[in-house]
Amino acid sequence: MVERLILIFSALLLAISASAALPSTHLLIDLLSHFRFQYFGAAGLGVLLICLIFMRTRTRLNWALGLFLIAGAINGWALWPYVPTGGAQAAPAGSFKVAVANLLGVNRKHDAVLSFVREESPDLLVLLETNDRWIRAMEPLKKIYPHSVSLLQTRNFGLMIFSRVPLNDVETRYFDQFPNIPTVFFNLSIDGKNYRVAAVHAAPPVNVPINMAEFQAAKSLTMTTVGEIQLSLRNAHLRAVADWISTKAGSILVVGDLNTTPYSHAFENFISTSGLKDARKGRGFLPTWGPLSPWPLRLPIDHILLSKGLEATSLNVGPDVGSDHRPLIAVLKPSINALVQKQTD
Repeated sequence: MVERLILIFSALLLAISASAALPSTHLLIDLLSHFRFQYFGAAGLGVLLICLIFMRTRTRLNWALGLFLIAGAINGWALWPYVPTGGAQAAPAGSFKVAVANLLGVNRKHDAVLSFVREESPDLLVLLETNDRWIRAMEPLKKIYPHSVSLLQTRNFGLMIFSRVPLNDVETRYFDQFPNIPTVFFNLSIDGKNYRVAAVHAAPPVNVPINMAEFQAAKSLTMTTVGEIQLSLRNAHLRAVADWISTKAGSILVVGDLNTTPYSHAFENFISTSGLKDARKGRGFLPTWGPLSPWPLRLPIDHILLSKGLEATSLNVGPDVGSDHRPLIAVLKPSINALVQKQTD
């Protein structure tokens, strides 16, 4: 009986892993794609369990072992680029620290957020899901950051930006089909180098806190079920931001909660269209979201994405600040190629 259950579980894990790898924007496939780390861990535990059973009873379970190994290989292939390849590097001249935190609108641990910001002291800070209460609570940060933007928006799409350097050419865009989902674009200059930045909070693929009737009427959204509309919303938002980025030159930085993991088809399309790279690569799994979840069950949906002219010298997940998200903090610097280009101009 135990052997049969193990075989069924191994077959189910392989089927889920293979389905998650499909290049599909179907809601179920999208949701399955986010748990690569967990599938890989389950495959490893399955192999370990079979080894223990074999040691005790000499029962081989060859089929189950093979299925677990294949599932492990499928998920390991997706995770491989994120295996840490080295520790944090020294922050050279021209480097700057960026932090993003989804605060959760109902969260009231204002002091925890203020303590986090003061301890990390980022040069650029993006706070998401802010409301009028959070805007008042974060007022002390203006003594540290002389430049800020506060955008009050209903349905958990408000945001705040704090910076040590001026925020130039600030533009809030909603795109045609997103009247309640802002994306803030701005420029900043650090040590004589200019950066274009996009602060993004994409719609989640489920449980969207917005009036769905507003979006069902949009010409670009032809889906019929609530789930399809919600997923289409997020994907269309990411596509619109990626299209905007693809038309811009220079060093570009995207900071925010994209409500998708690096393993989804939508994220791959975003990276392909925008030409950006994931700061997580070579830095680890670094999950940031998971309400009441232990570390192995959390998901990496908060992101810092970079153009070719930038690289991350460190990337870390911050402490619990009372939200269902953990902050994400990166130290960035111009890449060597960008510095060489600047010296030869």
